[in-house]
Amino acid sequence: MKASKLRENFHTWLSLQGIDTGDAVLESSPISYDYRGSRFGNIFLVGEAAGLGSGLSGEGINQALVSGQEVARMIMDPTYKPEALNSVIRFNAIQNKFMRVLYLAGIFRGLIIELILLLMNNKYIRTRVSNAFS
Repeated sequence: MKASKLRENFHTWLSLQGIDTGDAVLESSPISYDYRGSRFGNIFLVGEAAGLGSGLSGEGINQALVSGQEVARMIMDPTYKPEALNSVIRFNAIQNKFMRVLYLAGIFRGLIIELILLLMNNKYIRTRVSNAFS
């Protein structure tokens, strides 16, 4: 989607939600979420540099912290198995699959997002989803 169309859609959504941004300057930046690995010989990448940012939410602090700790352990102990890093990679893969579903949903994308928001207001469903990702 073109940036201009994305901005227009965002401003429309803000208006529909009754959110006034005043004279705030809204900016964006590309997020690296295309994970290809964290170790390349004796070079290690963590966080967004490793492609561990969330393409869905833009979040990446947890991924950066976990991958930084795991890479440090890998450097100190070459036999270390980075289970926490593997969990972050699995979580990001799930998000990427979900983004793919939304992309393919076309005109039904908004309906799917609204349905998810409605479902997430249910305490039982919210707890189950949260536990699945924790």
